[in-house]
Amino acid sequence: MKKKSVVYSILALIIVFGVVLGFVRKCNADKKNDSIIIGAVLPLTGDAASYGSSLKKGLDLALDGSEVRIVYEDSKGEPKTAVSIVNKLISVDKVDILIGDMFTNTTMAIMPVASKNGILLLTPTASSSELSEKGETTFRLYPSEKEEGEVLSSFYQSKFAGTKATIIVVNEDAMLKVAGIINQDGNKQVVEYTAGLSDFTPIIQKIDRNTEVVFLIGYFEECRQLIKQSIEMNRGFSFIGLSTLYTPLLKTTLGSVQSPIYMSAPKASLDTGNVFTAGFIKEYLSKYNEEPDIWAGYGYDSGSIVLNVIRSSKENGTSYVEEMYNVRGFDGITGVTTINEDRSINKSMDIVKYADGDFSAVSD
Repeated sequence: MKKKSVVYSILALIIVFGVVLGFVRKCNADKKNDSIIIGAVLPLTGDAASYGSSLKKGLDLALDGSEVRIVYEDSKGEPKTAVSIVNKLISVDKVDILIGDMFTNTTMAIMPVASKNGILLLTPTASSSELSEKGETTFRLYPSEKEEGEVLSSFYQSKFAGTKATIIVVNEDAMLKVAGIINQDGNKQVVEYTAGLSDFTPIIQKIDRNTEVVFLIGYFEECRQLIKQSIEMNRGFSFIGLSTLYTPLLKTTLGSVQSPIYMSAPKASLDTGNVFTAGFIKEYLSKYNEEPDIWAGYGYDSGSIVLNVIRSSKENGTSYVEEMYNVRGFDGITGVTTINEDRSINKSMDIVKYADGDFSAVSD
């Protein structure tokens, strides 16, 4: 009898333990299911990894300690890869919101998937106006190619009117549209190249000898190489580029330059005179031991806007997509953002110059 009693006691303990363990697992599962899951699609490896890494750090900083759980996936900057991982994020991870990608071609590829599933897709830095025109659940935080092209063109007219200009542009749709806006008069030489090019010597040799200004319509590493190789070839140009150049990497990889390099940038971005921005920079430096660039700022703003949308949605009983239309005058690291009824945005831009190893705003 004693042996049976011991056996029964052990069995009872096992059953109780199993019930408790099941309850704990259920609670953990419920907690996991109750949390908001964000899927982030970013280029974390490949040629564009520096952009994705910076944006991820800013996004992590914004969401740190929040009620949100984030799942990162690497698009590698490739449309097919981006589509594959978005399908996985939706079907396996059951994400509530998508953030990404950073480029127009990858974002255009995942946009239909997000729309089909009714999921909010917030792209921090893709610029094509088609994204907000065609994507029913897609919103962007970056000015369109039309807006950025017009800013660069106006600056050229005010600063370099009457000079000969050449446009060097990567042959991607959004970049070619920017080049087209800058070259509305048809008087500028246009030279295209394929993304990933490292030797720009043949292209520099094609530039008209009378050219004084070169527009750089491409990504950071390629533009940096073109500037560096132009200097080595003793071709003295004034450069005007996109905000892809607006990064501390320009300081560490290019150093000082003879002539200023001009570029577009979101208005008041990374302004250390702003208390909120100064706090962000201090926190970023403390956590990552490096200066934030504009892409980190876009990551931080994306995370901050998404948190506001989630909390407003819960309070108002509305969907995340509906709440995105209520983003008005959001004063973030990358300037003030307002979402319009047609999903376009209001976001003014500045011209910044790089000279003597540092960035500064260009006075009007």
